[in-house]
Amino acid sequence: MKNTIIVLVLIGFTASCGSIESNYSLLPKGLDASGYMSSETEEEYKRADNRKSVDYEDTSAEGKLADQKIVKEGRLTFQTNDLIRTNARIDSLVRSLDGFCTSETEVHYSYQDQLNLTIRIPVANFEKLINSISVGVDHFDNKEISAEDVTEEFIDLEARTKTKKETEQRYREILKEAKTVAEILEIEEQISNLRSDIESLEGRLKYLIHSVDYSTLHVTVYKEIKGGPKQQYSNQFVMGFKKGWDGFVLFFIALTYGWPFLIIGVIVFWVIRRKIRSKRAKKTVVAK
Repeated sequence: MKNTIIVLVLIGFTASCGSIESNYSLLPKGLDASGYMSSETEEEYKRADNRKSVDYEDTSAEGKLADQKIVKEGRLTFQTNDLIRTNARIDSLVRSLDGFCTSETEVHYSYQDQLNLTIRIPVANFEKLINSISVGVDHFDNKEISAEDVTEEFIDLEARTKTKKETEQRYREILKEAKTVAEILEIEEQISNLRSDIESLEGRLKYLIHSVDYSTLHVTVYKEIKGGPKQQYSNQFVMGFKKGWDGFVLFFIALTYGWPFLIIGVIVFWVIRRKIRSKRAKKTVVAK
């Protein structure tokens, strides 16, 4: 009899546990009984993200040396005798090497004419373009070549983008099983934040890819105006001295036009001075 009672109690307890488990199974995967992501599930997702991020970085690091991401940039400044022909020559070289010019600016000073070019060229043809432009140039006033290794940043951006996309996909799966408006709004807000981060990361990745594939070369070409800046300054000095002398002469010429007023002024000054002396003399006689 006792054994029968014990068996019945165990069957009842098992049935109640199965009922509780079936109630929880109706909730969306990853949410607790209140309808929100459980702390255990959230921690599990974070650990999974960290593991995947580390695995991805380690895998990418193996090929880091074999596939480096280098951003190259250069600056050239030199003089030419014919600005138009030099510009046409550079333009022809750039086109033949599959490059293109993003900006072209002409500046005219009193002592020189200047042309500023910004060129984008496939990285494989970067050195070829520099060597081709250098042909016929006696010397460069400025020649700078720089290379920046962005491999680490590139790998980091790829890993972060991949992780955020996987997290976004999990949130979308949870969203399909959400039942209340509060759940839907909260999950959609998380998805929106993730989507914003992903677009920002992808934008930076595209910029790096374009910068790695196409190098930038800034070229400044100038032509000195005949006579050069020293003669310009000398001519200005002579001109200033001449204008100063002309002004001095004009001053005396102006005085000749006003000679009547000058004579009248002298006479008035003499009369006033004479009266003052006469008054002083009278005061001296009275005092005695």
